[in-house]
Amino acid sequence: MLIGLAVLKKPGLKIFKERSINMSKSPAELQERLKKLEEKFIDYLNEERLEDEAKFVPLIEEHFFYLALEKLRVQNRDELAEKLFTGVNRNFVIQKLGFKRRYIHTESESFVEVGFEEIIRFGNKAMWDDFGLDMGPEIKEMMEGKQNAG
Repeated sequence: MLIGLAVLKKPGLKIFKERSINMSKSPAELQERLKKLEEKFIDYLNEERLEDEAKFVPLIEEHFFYLALEKLRVQNRDELAEKLFTGVNRNFVIQKLGFKRRYIHTESESFVEVGFEEIIRFGNKAMWDDFGLDMGPEIKEMMEGKQNAG
């Protein structure tokens, strides 16, 4: 299998190294290689962006970001949600804690943390699929059942 990435650059075409991938590798090894390729590609895109343009991020990181916004809105922390929405790359430190993310506002040190519970609670089928949570709807139903019973 041949994998190659090409990105249009102003005068011409820049091609990332084309490589043949040995398909006898395990699925985990192939997944890891594709993840590294995605990271390099995103880094390249971010290097080429204009100063005020938004940064490119992996889809999972974008999901965590929207989950954090939704959690803040549900908690009526609209001011912090607005700051997160308008300045995540300038005014927040993002801690990656395994399957969780903590967004810490650099000035006030207020933070919001999102993880598995928020993925289930605020997510949708597409998001659950991206996280590999086939049981998302069933888990959400159970969580809502416990809240209604309690």
